[in-house]
Amino acid sequence: MSLPLFSYDIPSGTWSRIHTSGHIPFDHLEGLVSWGSKLLCVGWAWPPAGVKGGSYMQVASLDLGQLVGKSAATPKSPLPRRTPTAFSPPATRSLRSRTTPCWTAITVKAPPTARVGCSAALLKDQLVLHGGMPCSAAAKAQLTGDVFGLDLSSMTWQQFGSSSSHSSNVPRVNHAMVPVESADAIVVLGK
Repeated sequence: MSLPLFSYDIPSGTWSRIHTSGHIPFDHLEGLVSWGSKLLCVGWAWPPAGVKGGSYMQVASLDLGQLVGKSAATPKSPLPRRTPTAFSPPATRSLRSRTTPCWTAITVKAPPTARVGCSAALLKDQLVLHGGMPCSAAAKAQLTGDVFGLDLSSMTWQQFGSSSSHSSNVPRVNHAMVPVESADAIVVLGK
Protein backbone atom coordinates (compact mmCIF):
# COMPACT_ATOMS: atom_id res chain seq x y z
CA MET A 1 0.00 0.00 0.00
CA SER A 2 1.18 3.50 -0.64
CA LEU A 3 0.50 5.84 2.25
CA PRO A 4 1.10 9.58 1.68
CA LEU A 5 4.06 11.08 3.54
CA PHE A 6 4.25 14.78 4.43
CA SER A 7 6.73 17.06 6.18
CA TYR A 8 5.81 20.18 8.12
CA ASP A 9 8.16 23.16 8.19
CA ILE A 10 7.56 24.79 11.58
CA PRO A 11 9.08 28.25 10.92
CA SER A 12 7.10 28.79 7.70
CA GLY A 13 4.00 26.83 8.74
CA THR A 14 3.86 24.92 5.46
CA TRP A 15 3.22 21.29 4.58
CA SER A 16 5.03 19.52 1.73
CA ARG A 17 4.35 16.10 0.27
CA ILE A 18 7.35 13.77 0.14
CA HIS A 19 6.89 11.55 -2.88
CA THR A 20 8.06 7.98 -2.35
CA SER A 21 8.31 4.81 -4.39
CA GLY A 22 7.86 1.20 -3.36
CA HIS A 23 5.11 0.29 -0.98
CA ILE A 24 4.49 -0.38 2.66
CA PRO A 25 3.52 -4.08 2.94
CA PHE A 26 0.59 -3.39 5.24
CA ASP A 27 -2.49 -1.21 5.28
CA HIS A 28 -2.90 -0.60 9.02
CA LEU A 29 -0.17 1.75 10.24
CA GLU A 30 0.35 1.65 14.02
CA GLY A 31 3.59 3.59 14.55
CA LEU A 32 6.21 5.73 12.85
CA VAL A 33 9.62 6.51 14.38
CA SER A 34 12.80 8.19 13.22
CA TRP A 35 15.93 5.98 13.33
CA GLY A 36 19.05 7.83 12.25
CA SER A 37 18.44 8.87 8.64
CA LYS A 38 15.55 6.41 8.27
CA LEU A 39 11.89 6.25 9.12
CA LEU A 40 10.62 2.96 10.51
CA CYS A 41 6.93 2.23 10.38
CA VAL A 42 5.19 -0.69 12.03
CA GLY A 43 1.78 -2.04 11.13
CA TRP A 44 -0.16 -5.07 9.96
CA ALA A 45 -2.39 -6.44 7.20
CA TRP A 46 -5.10 -9.06 7.16
CA PRO A 47 -3.92 -12.33 5.59
CA PRO A 48 -4.97 -12.79 1.96
CA ALA A 49 -8.27 -14.56 1.36
CA GLY A 50 -7.94 -18.31 1.73
CA VAL A 51 -4.73 -18.10 3.76
CA LYS A 52 -4.98 -19.68 7.19
CA GLY A 53 -3.21 -18.19 10.16
CA GLY A 54 -3.18 -14.85 11.86
CA SER A 55 -1.70 -11.49 11.09
CA TYR A 56 1.61 -10.35 12.53
CA MET A 57 3.27 -6.99 13.03
CA GLN A 58 5.37 -5.95 10.04
CA VAL A 59 8.05 -3.29 9.63
CA ALA A 60 9.12 -1.13 6.68
CA SER A 61 11.83 1.53 6.33
CA LEU A 62 12.35 4.65 4.27
CA ASP A 63 15.84 6.12 3.90
CA LEU A 64 15.61 9.89 4.41
CA GLY A 65 19.33 10.31 3.78
CA GLN A 66 18.34 11.15 0.20
CA LEU A 67 16.38 14.16 1.45
CA VAL A 68 18.14 17.43 2.00
CA GLY A 69 17.02 20.55 3.77
CA LYS A 70 16.73 23.58 1.52
CA SER A 71 17.53 26.63 3.60
CA ALA A 72 15.77 29.89 2.99
CA ALA A 73 17.08 33.24 4.14
CA THR A 74 16.97 33.73 7.89
CA PRO A 75 14.21 36.22 8.65
CA LYS A 76 15.24 39.31 10.56
CA SER A 77 14.18 39.43 14.17
CA PRO A 78 11.57 42.07 14.99
CA LEU A 79 13.28 42.48 18.37
CA PRO A 80 15.84 45.30 18.71
CA ARG A 81 19.41 44.09 19.17
CA ARG A 82 20.51 45.32 22.56
CA THR A 83 23.08 42.66 23.28
CA PRO A 84 25.13 40.27 21.15
CA THR A 85 22.93 37.41 22.38
CA ALA A 86 19.64 38.79 20.99
CA PHE A 87 17.18 36.22 19.63
CA SER A 88 17.55 35.31 15.98
CA PRO A 89 14.97 32.92 14.47
CA PRO A 90 16.35 29.79 12.78
CA ALA A 91 16.51 29.56 9.01
CA THR A 92 13.42 28.14 7.34
CA ARG A 93 14.08 24.67 5.94
CA SER A 94 11.98 22.52 3.67
CA LEU A 95 12.72 18.92 2.71
CA ARG A 96 13.30 18.15 -0.93
CA SER A 97 14.60 15.01 -2.53
CA ARG A 98 17.47 14.44 -4.91
CA THR A 99 15.84 11.14 -5.83
CA THR A 100 12.59 9.49 -4.83
CA PRO A 101 13.01 7.64 -1.50
CA CYS A 102 11.84 4.02 -1.64
CA TRP A 103 9.97 2.09 1.05
CA THR A 104 11.58 -1.27 1.88
CA ALA A 105 9.90 -4.12 3.72
CA ILE A 106 12.09 -5.46 6.54
CA THR A 107 12.15 -9.17 7.26
CA VAL A 108 11.83 -9.66 11.01
CA LYS A 109 12.02 -12.74 13.23
CA ALA A 110 9.38 -13.77 15.80
CA PRO A 111 6.92 -10.89 15.23
CA PRO A 112 4.10 -10.29 17.72
CA THR A 113 0.54 -10.90 16.61
CA ALA A 114 -1.15 -8.00 14.86
CA ARG A 115 -2.72 -5.39 17.10
CA VAL A 116 -4.60 -2.15 16.63
CA GLY A 117 -4.26 0.96 18.81
CA CYS A 118 -0.75 0.14 20.05
CA SER A 119 2.06 2.67 20.46
CA ALA A 120 5.61 2.57 19.14
CA ALA A 121 8.77 4.38 20.23
CA LEU A 122 12.49 4.08 19.60
CA LEU A 123 14.52 3.37 22.73
CA LYS A 124 18.25 3.11 22.00
CA ASP A 125 18.59 0.15 19.60
CA GLN A 126 15.04 -1.18 20.09
CA LEU A 127 11.76 -0.36 18.38
CA VAL A 128 9.40 -0.76 21.35
CA LEU A 129 5.74 -1.67 20.87
CA HIS A 130 3.20 -1.48 23.71
CA GLY A 131 -0.43 -2.32 24.25
CA GLY A 132 -3.25 -2.25 21.77
CA MET A 133 -5.91 -4.78 21.00
CA PRO A 134 -5.01 -8.07 19.25
CA CYS A 135 -6.59 -8.49 15.82
CA SER A 136 -8.08 -11.94 16.25
CA ALA A 137 -11.52 -13.37 16.91
CA ALA A 138 -10.12 -15.22 19.94
CA ALA A 139 -9.05 -11.96 21.61
CA LYS A 140 -12.64 -10.63 21.67
CA ALA A 141 -11.67 -6.93 21.96
CA GLN A 142 -9.40 -7.57 24.94
CA LEU A 143 -6.82 -4.86 25.65
CA THR A 144 -3.23 -5.90 26.13
CA GLY A 145 -0.34 -4.47 28.11
CA ASP A 146 2.31 -6.50 26.30
CA VAL A 147 5.66 -4.85 25.64
CA PHE A 148 7.72 -6.05 22.68
CA GLY A 149 11.08 -4.87 21.42
CA LEU A 150 12.51 -5.22 17.94
CA ASP A 151 16.29 -5.43 18.22
CA LEU A 152 17.38 -3.29 15.27
CA SER A 153 20.73 -5.06 14.85
CA SER A 154 19.27 -8.58 14.54
CA MET A 155 15.72 -7.60 13.45
CA THR A 156 14.34 -10.03 16.04
CA TRP A 157 11.28 -9.30 18.18
CA GLN A 158 11.23 -10.29 21.83
CA GLN A 159 8.58 -9.90 24.50
CA PHE A 160 9.65 -8.13 27.67
CA GLY A 161 8.30 -9.55 30.91
CA SER A 162 5.20 -11.67 30.77
CA SER A 163 1.77 -10.60 29.56
CA SER A 164 0.33 -12.02 32.79
CA SER A 165 2.82 -10.50 35.23
CA HIS A 166 1.50 -7.51 37.17
CA SER A 167 4.56 -5.35 36.55
CA SER A 168 4.21 -5.54 32.76
CA ASN A 169 0.44 -5.62 32.51
CA VAL A 170 -0.68 -2.04 31.89
CA PRO A 171 -3.37 -2.51 29.21
CA ARG A 172 -3.77 0.55 26.99
CA VAL A 173 -5.19 1.33 23.56
CA ASN A 174 -4.82 4.49 21.45
CA HIS A 175 -2.36 5.89 23.97
CA ALA A 176 0.83 7.93 23.75
CA MET A 177 4.28 6.55 24.55
CA VAL A 178 7.70 8.19 24.76
CA PRO A 179 11.15 6.80 25.52
CA VAL A 180 13.18 7.98 28.52
CA GLU A 181 16.67 6.92 27.50
CA SER A 182 18.39 7.99 30.71
CA ALA A 183 16.21 5.51 32.63
CA ASP A 184 16.14 2.85 29.85
CA ALA A 185 12.35 2.98 30.10
CA ILE A 186 9.17 4.01 28.31
CA VAL A 187 6.40 6.18 29.70
CA VAL A 188 2.79 5.74 28.57
CA LEU A 189 -0.14 8.10 28.92
CA GLY A 190 -3.75 7.24 28.18
CA LYS A 191 -6.64 5.02 29.13
